[in-house]
Amino acid sequence: MFRSLFTVAGLTLLSRILGFIRDGMVLHFLGAGAAADAWVAAFRFPNLFRRVFGEGAFNAAFVPMYSRRLEESGEQAADEFGSRTLSLMFVILSVGFAISFIFMEPITRVVANGYTGERFDLAVKLSRITAIYMVFVCLMAAFSGILNSRRSFAPPAFAYVMLNVVFIAGLLFVTPRTGMPEYVLAWCVVAAGVIQLGIVMHATRKRGAHLRLVRPHFDADMKRLGLLMVPGLL
Repeated sequence: MFRSLFTVAGLTLLSRILGFIRDGMVLHFLGAGAAADAWVAAFRFPNLFRRVFGEGAFNAAFVPMYSRRLEESGEQAADEFGSRTLSLMFVILSVGFAISFIFMEPITRVVANGYTGERFDLAVKLSRITAIYMVFVCLMAAFSGILNSRRSFAPPAFAYVMLNVVFIAGLLFVTPRTGMPEYVLAWCVVAAGVIQLGIVMHATRKRGAHLRLVRPHFDADMKRLGLLMVPGLL
């Protein structure tokens, strides 16, 4: 228990340190112009989605339900509930991504109020790239909740470290070849999302959870999950 606690604390500290390094590198490569403002807006949109739907309201509702199912009904019942939840979540997030991609201009006017001209156009282009991150990061939050229910805390913490590692690597090794750091950062968000989701999915399998995609149904469990999410969304 203490070893796990120290591991998570160490990974969290490492993530914060790398975050400071990342911010310094972003400032160095982007400066303080239109590209920097556009990047901030593009990264803000999926992060808002993560905080509200991923790590906030969803996990507050899902983790207790999954944990109770695991303790009272066993692993098979918990896996079935997790599979149904993840499958429905994947469909909803995919539809949400498609809608946001199509209507990114009005969304950007809300997220980046006051942007005009080149700054606004670039923010829209970058946001259409980074929007897919909301799918990856919300699914990652669900897998992290499953891991936490199984007393495995290090993999989710390590996944957040990788976000900053990918940013730093992209700026160091890809930007000099392209000369477009804002686009490099946007695609780093996508790459980091894939890596982060892969880390927690692999860890979940190692912890004995057998999750799979199934035909999503909005059954009684999903309705209850949705109702439990409401307070966190308000």
